[in-house]
Amino acid sequence: DDQDDQDDDGDPQALGDQWMPGAWSFSQESPRDRWRAVSVFLTRVCEAVASLATVAERHVETARREKSEAAASAFKASRVVGATVVGATRRLHALRASEPFAMIVEEACEVLEPTLMSVIAVRSLRKLELVGDHRQLPAFIQNCWFPLESSHPSLKRSLFERIVAGSTGRRGAGEALSSLCTVLDEQRRMRPAICDLTRAFYDDLVEIQDHPSTMSQRLGDRGSNAAPNLDGFVRDRALWEGGGLLTPGVVPQQFFWNLNSREGRAHVGLSRCNVEEAQACAQLVRWLQNCGVPASQISCITPYKGQKLTILKELRKLGSLQQRRVLGGRRGSFHQRQRHDHQPTNGVVVSTVDRYQGDENDVVILSLVASRPGNRFVALKNRFIVSTSRARLGFFVVGNSDSVTRDQRGEAGPAHWRALLDQLGGPAAKDDDDNEDEEAEPRSRLGEALQICCPRHRRVRRWVANASEFPEANFCTEPCPFRLPFCGHPCRVPCHSPLLVPHTEDCAELVDRPCLVHSQEKLRCSRLKKEPGAASLASALENFKCDILVDFARRECPHVVKVACWQHDALVAGTSVLDPCDEIVEDFIHPVCGHRRRAPRCWQRRQWEEQEPYKCSVRVQHVRECGCRLNMECHVRIQELSLEKKPKCLEAKTAPRPRCQHALSMRCHQLQELRDNWSSRPDGEGETRNENGDVEVRHGVGYALPESSYLLGVPACLNEVVYRASCGHVVVDQPCAKAFEMAAGIRPEPKCKVLETVASPVCGHAVRVECWLKAACADVPGSLWGCGGDGEATEADIVAAAPFAPLVGHHVGPRCKMTATIVRRCGHRRKVRCTKLATIFATKKFPDCTDLVTIDRPCGHAIRVVCNRKDEPLPPCREQSGLEPFFYACGQHSKRASDCAELQKLRALALANGGVACPVEVPCVRYRCSHRVDVACSDADAVSRIMPGRRLDESQTPRVVDSQFSDFCESPASLPECRQPVTFVFHPCRHTLEGIPCHTAVAWATGEEDAPLCQTTTRVESPLCGHAVELPCHLADDLEKWDPWDGGEPETETERFDEFGDPVVVVVVVEGSRQPVAPP
Repeated sequence: DDQDDQDDDGDPQALGDQWMPGAWSFSQESPRDRWRAVSVFLTRVCEAVASLATVAERHVETARREKSEAAASAFKASRVVGATVVGATRRLHALRASEPFAMIVEEACEVLEPTLMSVIAVRSLRKLELVGDHRQLPAFIQNCWFPLESSHPSLKRSLFERIVAGSTGRRGAGEALSSLCTVLDEQRRMRPAICDLTRAFYDDLVEIQDHPSTMSQRLGDRGSNAAPNLDGFVRDRALWEGGGLLTPGVVPQQFFWNLNSREGRAHVGLSRCNVEEAQACAQLVRWLQNCGVPASQISCITPYKGQKLTILKELRKLGSLQQRRVLGGRRGSFHQRQRHDHQPTNGVVVSTVDRYQGDENDVVILSLVASRPGNRFVALKNRFIVSTSRARLGFFVVGNSDSVTRDQRGEAGPAHWRALLDQLGGPAAKDDDDNEDEEAEPRSRLGEALQICCPRHRRVRRWVANASEFPEANFCTEPCPFRLPFCGHPCRVPCHSPLLVPHTEDCAELVDRPCLVHSQEKLRCSRLKKEPGAASLASALENFKCDILVDFARRECPHVVKVACWQHDALVAGTSVLDPCDEIVEDFIHPVCGHRRRAPRCWQRRQWEEQEPYKCSVRVQHVRECGCRLNMECHVRIQELSLEKKPKCLEAKTAPRPRCQHALSMRCHQLQELRDNWSSRPDGEGETRNENGDVEVRHGVGYALPESSYLLGVPACLNEVVYRASCGHVVVDQPCAKAFEMAAGIRPEPKCKVLETVASPVCGHAVRVECWLKAACADVPGSLWGCGGDGEATEADIVAAAPFAPLVGHHVGPRCKMTATIVRRCGHRRKVRCTKLATIFATKKFPDCTDLVTIDRPCGHAIRVVCNRKDEPLPPCREQSGLEPFFYACGQHSKRASDCAELQKLRALALANGGVACPVEVPCVRYRCSHRVDVACSDADAVSRIMPGRRLDESQTPRVVDSQFSDFCESPASLPECRQPVTFVFHPCRHTLEGIPCHTAVAWATGEEDAPLCQTTTRVESPLCGHAVELPCHLADDLEKWDPWDGGEPETETERFDEFGDPVVVVVVVEGSRQPVAPP
């Protein structure tokens, strides 16, 4: 694999120039060349793609192998492997590698035999268990272009059904089944009354018994974990009559609701639907949900997919169906989409009968859809068994009884449906009848109206004849039997569904107060429920604290407060302490400063009187020795007056600086210290002001030191001042501290930007430059162009002159916008901008001379060129007038040149080679085949030149090439191949092949190319039987050389006589006698 990864054939970078052709463009010679380039490019691309595909295929195969090995390793490490049949087929290699001993196939009747055989074809398999019901629906076969199911019924017959049919078909009456098949004789799914609907279909196989758990199972036992609130569901189920043994809200547990509705077609597809039945099913589902049945315990099944979509639509209208949330953009597995499409998680299951096979639920509602008699799809016995055996507790059929009990002619319909309706029309079974009156007449489970009841009071009932008669809420007026879990008191709301109306939350029952003093005051039960930590009424009463307010006299003061009863007892016993007294008392006078504290609290005044008084926080005015007035609290002023060393004044003040008189903001004590130090140590002049009153600092004047020299921490002054530089010019907007440093020479002065007029040392013209550049211009000698720049300078003078200093060349030279005259070495004068003169002095490079000059060519023609390019090779002469014609070497043909350059080129070629070959095409006759061809005049002699060898007969039209001759003369190499059609004669059969190109036919005859075999059909006699057979000519010789009977004669007999009376003899080959020899 590593070598494969490093293979250059699969790397596009390594292909490089191998498959990329040259650049394609319209400038190529001919369209054929361009098409050839495109063809080469596409061929190379296909080769590169094929190479990459080969490498990719190796990597894909490696990845598949590694994935299969990983799956096999996982299977080997597992004791049990579960998979679908299709999934096992896809991982058959890994499954075989795990070497399973036994295999169990569930719902084996639904698996096609070819699919199952591909899975069980495992060498290590020793035990195979097939589980299923062959009397339910078989495997589904998708019809493609023709009905496979009807034309090939054996396709859908599973291996399970074939084994069971074979074993039952061989047993006689009263005999046991074969050892290959065992029938389960006990069911644990449905109530006996529901099992009776299909029990008779298995009487020929076994007598089905009912497990005791079928009578004790309750609704939700097998799926209550799917309810949103499991504890609430179990609590509400206990209130139903029967405790969940019966389907709540419906009196009969099995019922055929006969609706005289009409079927129709679905909006999408050709499936059938019945809107009235769908509405009845949806309303029945909503009623069962309102009675407390979890949605996941209800299933609606129907034979038609169109009816399934209609039921889903009606359920969404009623809000009984939740939309499923799809995570990660996927709608589940293929099996989930096929079996329960559009189903919510933990919601009502709506499916077709065929897809619901193998599933079950507590309550199943079957919608028949069909309203016309004779529906064979609904009447199918296998579909009938599946649809009537899915329910555990409640089974309800919604449909038209005539559609299943009668055929199209009005006669008796399928026997199994008639038996079902006869059984439902009879009395209810013991496990289904909940009549309290044993003498009451038994109810029928077949009718046009469904009897519903209160799930908690089944004696309260109502008849429903259509979907619109279902009540919106419970119609029972009996009291709710629910006992509140906190206190055990009954619910005060009339009988209701907890899903629609919640139970009583605030219980209004009165209970005795657990207090010896206030026992006559009753408590509401809801009040005790709100107590913290109250889990039940008993615990709430045990931990209850009486909250009735009573008087309590404080011991520390004369005030009386209201406290709760339970707190009064704790205060008397000393186990609790009251909060400090918050009563307002008289004003308090501070003993130190005499300020009044108004309306203090009782506990505060007692604390001030017993302990040290509080710090007075009254704001007062305080004048310090520096004159600053401060507003401070009273206790701070008293503390400061008592100190011997007064604190520093931190008041913020603004005063003029001693040196420049600009404003300075500092603390009071810092400004005072600065003034003291400045007055005691003067050492220079102060600021000076000009006539405008602005501070002006002059260069060379000795000023005082900055304020930071007298007091640390004084910031530098950044106010803008006027600075008079050493040149006498004024520089404005300079920082004050920086100006004093420049005046003292500590900091260099900035460059003076004042403009002055000077003569440019480069060109001599007058220019305006900054003051600081004036000195640089004075140091440079005069310009080559003289003062004023009106003169001229030669190229030699400029080359001999030294380059200017960078300061002058970069800053002064570009200032002049005029031009100067330079005399070139060629004598021409050129105007140059002064801005470029400094660069010319530095690089000694001059602009090209663009003046035109006249030069005479060797051919006598004159040409005007630019002066700077007169020494370069001249371009070709394009003169066209007065040119003589040029004659080729043949002396007959000539050419008129397009210009003088072409004529000179032809003459030079003729002089070098003794003449130029004539390219003019002339007609000629080929010597070998006498065919005409147009060739160049220079090649005409070679075409007609006599060559040694055989020629084609020119009298024959078309020409004939006989393959028995191979000494044909050669064709000149400079001529193109002859494509004229000729006739080729095969040797020795003498058959001909027409329309062959002349050159190709001669090449076949001379052996330069391999000639094809003769395909002319000939009739020969077979040496095997003597019959005439037609074969290609090249096979006839091989057939004639074949001796099948090794020199003898075959055995013959007369088969019949033909129309002329001659016998028809045939060869007879007898087994065990002499056999013919195989042909070569």
